[in-house]
Amino acid sequence: MLGDAYRTFVLPGSAYGQPQHIRLGVGGGATVNLEKGLARMSQALRDGSA
Repeated sequence: MLGDAYRTFVLPGSAYGQPQHIRLGVGGGATVNLEKGLARMSQALRDGSA
């Protein structure tokens, strides 16, 4: 999911002491567009790229 097509990521919550959760990353900085990032995440999951 880190590739150019999606530019998103998923991390297990256990990395943050929360094993029952996941962390979704959709960008950073001043140009963050949460809606676009979530759409990319959705597309990546539909494509089976997890």
